[in-house]
Amino acid sequence: MKLLTLFVLTAGVASAQLTTLSTRLNLDQGEHVTISFTIPDGASQRVYLRAAGPMLSKFGVSGVLADPKIELYKGETLIGQNDNWTSESVDGGAQSAFPFDPNSKDAGLSINLAAGSYTMITSSSDGGWGVALPELYSVTNGSLGFSRLSIEGSTGPGFSRIIAGLIGKNDRYLIRALRPTLDTSGAIADPTLSLYNGQAQLESQNDNWETSPQADEIAKAVSAYGLTPFSAGGKDAVLLYQFSELGGPITVLAGGHDDGGKVRLEFIDLSMPPPVNAVPVPEPSSYAVAACALLALPMIGRRRKRR
Repeated sequence: MKLLTLFVLTAGVASAQLTTLSTRLNLDQGEHVTISFTIPDGASQRVYLRAAGPMLSKFGVSGVLADPKIELYKGETLIGQNDNWTSESVDGGAQSAFPFDPNSKDAGLSINLAAGSYTMITSSSDGGWGVALPELYSVTNGSLGFSRLSIEGSTGPGFSRIIAGLIGKNDRYLIRALRPTLDTSGAIADPTLSLYNGQAQLESQNDNWETSPQADEIAKAVSAYGLTPFSAGGKDAVLLYQFSELGGPITVLAGGHDDGGKVRLEFIDLSMPPPVNAVPVPEPSSYAVAACALLALPMIGRRRKRR
């Protein structure tokens, strides 16, 4: 297995202080990827959003998205956007993020956000297609970070996957791969999950949630945290993962069998208390999320052919 190592180390990530997300996936023409997140109650945070495309070629990635753009929404209202980054738009950004080249067409935006739910959309500015790396950082010192995360995007047939990563410490996560809720047309029929440790070794995997030895515990957590419930006999995939006291990175792959389609990947931090009077989680435009950080990407996904 070939590894693409990205220098996005996040130091001092404490329990319930998840501050970074990176996710790698392919975008076809006209497609976009949605990352939804919530800033918990408390002080506002400065957030750095990025979409790397051209810079990925320096890490050996072929077929990159030539000109990504990002849009940030609060509900249905557009509150920020960027096409080509500038030193002013990123305002220093995150110290752990690998730098963009001057005048590159990668996208970046720094913005102050109050507590609440937000949605970041990454797409192509020129109608192109290719591999992109959307990223999300909380750059406020001592911030609470984010509480949950959801990603909606598309996978291709064969080995094309959505790749996401976490860095955590002491936290226990519920990780789910579901049919998406925003747009069910073209949804993946039978999602799968695979989890790799920091040495790129496969630690756990799941196909159908009811086959998990922890199915009863998982169902209780889904109910307690107000998540969309699993259906009996459903083909959604799920994993529980416990970070060690020392912490470290993991990489999660979401995809299908021989089919492709739209998939929703969720990370729920079970170290944080469940909401009072939990109700089903709203659609991703206002969906609460927990953040994660990516250290290494297993390069096992093949670039899909242009349709």
